Amino acid sequence: GGRAIFVELDLDARPAEIARALAGKQVTLLVNNAGTMGGQVGRTLRVNLCGPTALTLALLPSLRACKGGGRIVNVGSSSHLRAADVRLSAVDASVDRSLAAYAQSKLGLMHLSLLLRDACENEHITVCDCHPGIVW
Repeated sequence: GGRAIFVELDLDARPAEIARALAGKQVTLLVNNAGTMGGQVGRTLRVNLCGPTALTLALLPSLRACKGGGRIVNVGSSSHLRAADVRLSAVDASVDRSLAAYAQSKLGLMHLSLLLRDACENEHITVCDCHPGIVW
């Protein structure tokens, strides 16, 4: 029985602002559950991939310091399976760029999980990702 604190962050903000918001907090579990689709492609990539990456890197020292080890959970999407089907640079107007950016960002998040899993293997940090499917 520990105590959990929910911290809502704008992952479209600058990484320094995110780090300031969490300064001094002992983090033992990080759940990267950001997800946005539609609108600007750049925002989708920043919120779904760049923000969680920056946040995770900023919190690694705190996660490393956890007694018993830290935990990172990246919430992806089964849409990552479609990432190869779409190209962000496609000229074809029928290509939904927001879906393309979303799929690419969630594939990138899955790749981040794999990289972190290898990098943190000897640091007592457990890294996993999950893909809950369609959320209505």
